[in-house]
Amino acid sequence: MSLLADTDLIKMICTTKQEWQQRDDDNPKIYINPFKQNSLKPGSYDLSVGNSYASALKGQFQVNDNCPVTIDAGDTVLITTLEEIKMPINKKVSALILSKVSQVSKGLSHISTTVDPDWEGKLLIAITNHSRKSIKLNLGEPLCTMVFFENKSAADKESAYEPGRVDILTRQFSSTAPELQREIEKKKIARRRNFNIRILISLGTIPLSLLMGYLFFNNNLELFIAVAGLGATLSQTALAVISSRLNDDDQ
Repeated sequence: MSLLADTDLIKMICTTKQEWQQRDDDNPKIYINPFKQNSLKPGSYDLSVGNSYASALKGQFQVNDNCPVTIDAGDTVLITTLEEIKMPINKKVSALILSKVSQVSKGLSHISTTVDPDWEGKLLIAITNHSRKSIKLNLGEPLCTMVFFENKSAADKESAYEPGRVDILTRQFSSTAPELQREIEKKKIARRRNFNIRILISLGTIPLSLLMGYLFFNNNLELFIAVAGLGATLSQTALAVISSRLNDDDQ
């Protein structure tokens, strides 16, 4: 098995089904439509966000220029690729779909899945948002990359999966969606509880500083005022930090 570089792929990629069908074993074709020249990389081809996606928590959605893919914190989605792929008819090419660093760096999960030698159709890319904020992906935005390999021998078995069946996977999601939603709510409640405790501790800093100042420096007005001021400053700083964290979690 050997990896196909851009010099190999540019000879194999075609954009019409007629050209894809009119091939021979010595000149196999990979159908990619739409094809974008800047998506062809030295050792792969970038796949982009298509016009539909299914959320484990929210159901199915259409994607357009005004409605991007929106992945809430903790949610898993299945995104349809913009590109339709037809692997060579001779079944001598396989592929892997892998992550792009630009997407993983946002907090999205890694992608690693296979493409069978007889695959025909658009692909479904499963991805989870591990960050604490919603992440938006625009129509046509690079999502993942596809690495092609030439097989040592032609594949014999046929793929057991039908392309583009978002409805089946959505039904599979539906059984786990309530559980996922409950888990997310539990985490939010736990974070809120922890923050409330911190707020109480922060607010308690002022009366504690006044008490300490009175007990130890009641005969020295300047030191008493200094201790009270320090307590107020620490309290305000803690409140500012906690408020910022609360706002981040609410987004």
